[in-house]
Amino acid sequence: MRILVVHNRYQLPGGEDSVVEQEIAMLRHAGHEVITYSRSNDEVQLLALRGQLLLPLRAVWARDTVRDVQSLVRQSSPDVVHVHNTHFMISPSVYHACKSLGVPVVQTVHNYRLVCPNALLLRDGHVCEDCLGKTPPWPGVVHACYRSSRLQTAMVATVLTFHRLRRTWQEQVDLYIALTDFGRQKLIEGGLPARKIAVKPNFVYPDPGAGEGDGHYALFVQRACCAAERVLHSSIESARCEWRRPGGACWGATMNVGVLALQGDFLEHKEMLRSLGAQPVEVRLPGQLDGLDALIIPGGESTTIGKLAVSYGLLEPLRQFARHRPVWGTCAGMIMLARDIIGRDQPLLGLMNITVNRNAFGRQVDSFETDLDVPALGLPPFPALFIRAPLVTAVGEGVEVLARLDEQGIVAVRQGHWLATAFHPELSGDSRFHRYFLREVSGLPLAE
Repeated sequence: MRILVVHNRYQLPGGEDSVVEQEIAMLRHAGHEVITYSRSNDEVQLLALRGQLLLPLRAVWARDTVRDVQSLVRQSSPDVVHVHNTHFMISPSVYHACKSLGVPVVQTVHNYRLVCPNALLLRDGHVCEDCLGKTPPWPGVVHACYRSSRLQTAMVATVLTFHRLRRTWQEQVDLYIALTDFGRQKLIEGGLPARKIAVKPNFVYPDPGAGEGDGHYALFVQRACCAAERVLHSSIESARCEWRRPGGACWGATMNVGVLALQGDFLEHKEMLRSLGAQPVEVRLPGQLDGLDALIIPGGESTTIGKLAVSYGLLEPLRQFARHRPVWGTCAGMIMLARDIIGRDQPLLGLMNITVNRNAFGRQVDSFETDLDVPALGLPPFPALFIRAPLVTAVGEGVEVLARLDEQGIVAVRQGHWLATAFHPELSGDSRFHRYFLREVSGLPLAE
């Protein structure tokens, strides 16, 4: 099955983000194809004054979401769209974009935002259901329930009111997934159709299994509903360093590796990095490059990544970072790193002394997997997945060729502390290329 996963990230990472990442990993492990459309509320910081003034309208209906998602649906033809969070850069317009093209829509309801302006059913430390079933949800505005602001609560209430009147929740979503029976009942009381609501609890993937009773763990459970509570996360990270890996390296704090998270397969790289003991950091803004040991530019759509990098003021900071830090580009990331490309004029970092032919292997339907001989990795051959892949047609001084695909051309290169691959190692289940980047290219400590 081919699944398009849609998720709007908050400015502070939270449990929803973890659920989305783990579910994508589990689906792919089960053999499903997953495509992602992700936005972040960090983008607000990059908006001009006019864009910030228009945020209330965007929260109701984001035209660029409709355009982008319809284009992605036409290109990838998913069997189903699974929406997680839409607040607020994506907006509920995503449902209409999908249904207009006849694609079924599933919505996982991670909180109570569809029935409560602050999404918690809590006010002043007590249970509050004053807005449940009310259109508009005016009590929330009176009590300034969202971020202690009547103006911001009114924005959320407007979104709820507009889409209730338009019957978005009733007609544009085919199935809701609630996390508990209690949550399902509250959604029904809030006006969602009972026949469309199923219950699927949260989970942990991969299953860590039973411990060995050696005490080298701690269990912490909390509903992080505001920024102040999420500060506790830093305390947990500090506590991790009380336990150490063999050799003395600190759990979770050895390597801070950035993954450019503007678009593309950044979640898969994060999963692979975590499995190797690195701490992945999503990068969308220039300031998020600070303190990183290395950076990965993932596969995706290179033109979109380049344009977003320009819009977010990232292009020059990325170049400056790369002059002193290791960078690895996969697929679209290879195109971004190239000094020259064939076929299109687009924003590039222009770092590596290579010429690249975009989409050299054809369209999405021409994707393939093959065993690739990579002497630097040893045996067995590496399972390389090519998806609308580029090809290196020429290399210049200082570039080492790591792999060729039969007679078709060069598909992996290294130039000093820069690495580029035309394929997607993050989707292979084989961590050797990530190990090679961390240890050989970046010189970072890596446990066996």
